[in-house]
Amino acid sequence: MIWFIKGKKLSTESAETPKDKAQDPLLKAEEAEKIINEYGGVLDISSNMIYGAPESLLPRSKEEIKHAILTYLLYMRTRELLDKNTFDQLKIGYIKLASFLDDAEAKLAVSALAAFNSADPERISSTTTSTAIERFSKSLKESEALSLEFDTAVSKLGIEL
Repeated sequence: MIWFIKGKKLSTESAETPKDKAQDPLLKAEEAEKIINEYGGVLDISSNMIYGAPESLLPRSKEEIKHAILTYLLYMRTRELLDKNTFDQLKIGYIKLASFLDDAEAKLAVSALAAFNSADPERISSTTTSTAIERFSKSLKESEALSLEFDTAVSKLGIEL
């Protein structure tokens, strides 16, 4: 399954065979594509979670996923294959990392959502619920910070659409 980059396969053909494969930018792009697609699969299965998906669902660390997204963007721009749809999907994926919480916090978020859905005033006013609301607020701020971080990184990389 290719989530972010449907229909765009990386070419493994190279004019030269690099002496050191670790230095091969294509190899990095292929690894970035793999990470992005693994992450996309997680986004697909967690899409019904309003907020508070457990971090343990992520295939890699948040930092590795962010690095993969930026690596792939740079690769696609360098190859003049980057279109607005791909760019937007990658930015959304970058920002959605904020919705993944420590597993204990994610469990708390599920409890709070259940309390809201119960319409029971005692459950809604519980400490668990207020803590979850505070965490949700923090997650929104983190989303904003990730959006700014993405825009800054893209600007530094010279990526424009």
